[in-house]
Amino acid sequence: PISVLLFNLANWENMTFAMAGMSNFTVLFFVILSLNFIAKDTLNSKKNIFISFLFFYMALLTQGGGIFLLPICILVLWYKKEYKNSLFFFLLILPIVVAYFYNFQKPPQNADLITSIVDYNIEIVFFVFAFLGNAFNYFLIYTNVINQSIIVTAVIGFLFFILFLYITKTKYYQKNIFNYSLMLFVVFSAIITAVSRVSFGLETAGASRYRINGIIFCISLYYWFIESNSKFNKKQNLALGLLTIVYFFGVNLNHYEYLNFRKNQTLSGILYFNSEDKSRLNGEKSMVDLYSSIIIASSSLDTYHFPTDQDLEIFFPYSRVIENKIIENSSNNISSSIDGVNKIKDSYLIDGWAFLDNISTSDQEVYIGLKGNAQNEPKFYSTKQTERFDLNPYFKKWNLKNGGFFCRINADKLEKGEYTIFVLVKADGETKQIETDKKINIL
Repeated sequence: PISVLLFNLANWENMTFAMAGMSNFTVLFFVILSLNFIAKDTLNSKKNIFISFLFFYMALLTQGGGIFLLPICILVLWYKKEYKNSLFFFLLILPIVVAYFYNFQKPPQNADLITSIVDYNIEIVFFVFAFLGNAFNYFLIYTNVINQSIIVTAVIGFLFFILFLYITKTKYYQKNIFNYSLMLFVVFSAIITAVSRVSFGLETAGASRYRINGIIFCISLYYWFIESNSKFNKKQNLALGLLTIVYFFGVNLNHYEYLNFRKNQTLSGILYFNSEDKSRLNGEKSMVDLYSSIIIASSSLDTYHFPTDQDLEIFFPYSRVIENKIIENSSNNISSSIDGVNKIKDSYLIDGWAFLDNISTSDQEVYIGLKGNAQNEPKFYSTKQTERFDLNPYFKKWNLKNGGFFCRINADKLEKGEYTIFVLVKADGETKQIETDKKINIL
């Protein structure tokens, strides 16, 4: 189960968000190394204290959450009755902590800690549990409801917290101080994160960028379980294997939806940016001006360049004209939507979805037709099939995932005038077209 938990598509935000990816994984790596060395023999080997301090320093430079190591490392040394070493370690760290907090400026969107505790006391508790159980957050953009997922996650987190209290009561730290201190780090992180982030909403506790913390907590509990059970019987192995399979397909693999969504969002944002439309850049809409200035500056400094229009043709190819006449032969109903018609430099990008009722979209072909006022028949263009994860849950079907499409028509090939958009679908030997209420005006 450890590999399924760690190599997890549910970490999609850390995989696609550069700042989160560079800090959220790396800080935990340094935290684990720091705790590993502080838990070793530090009485006879000062080297371990220095190495632990080095990784603490690296964790703190990577992310502010590394500061949570300070009380835990001190507690570990106290437990080992190394009071002089704990003072030595504290004095090593003190200048770093002072430098970190010197002239510290709280992000303006973060609520004051006292205000959070007073105004969100109940929500903070719920947030902590949801944070601890975040490894099991199954929420997807289109497939389910976030509140239900957060409730399930919080219940699991609550059970994990009760188990942690039991582990503490049975003095597991005497057996494995390293693993216990790692659990304590995650619990402490959950509490501080709850106080500082609860004003953003409870759904923040289930954010993908925090999921690695819940995963590490779950893995630590799993190691405790292994150490507490010297032998696994066949039933336990079977149950563990079954849970791993359910998690892999029910949580891990399903988050492919996000990777697909982020990829399309990012690439289309670049395509529009290259057409001098920065509003569609992937990220916070209130910060697109900053994104744009950074992209322009990095390009001028030859630090980083966006993919060119030629590079993007792989993902957004120009549509070809269908020369042969396509004849309708289906009495089936067609469901469709044109979601967008947008001008991009030398072309028009038309995107949407379509399908024939009761027929799978897996092997279907969709064509976009344009009919001018002087034309008797629409001229059809090929489209590129795309995945639409919103169709199955909306229509309560199972075979509509590939019902999306986009069509990129070269504007230079179109004469001036108004064109009505048609949608034609070919699937399973059936062909059907429909006239939409969407228009294109070529000026």
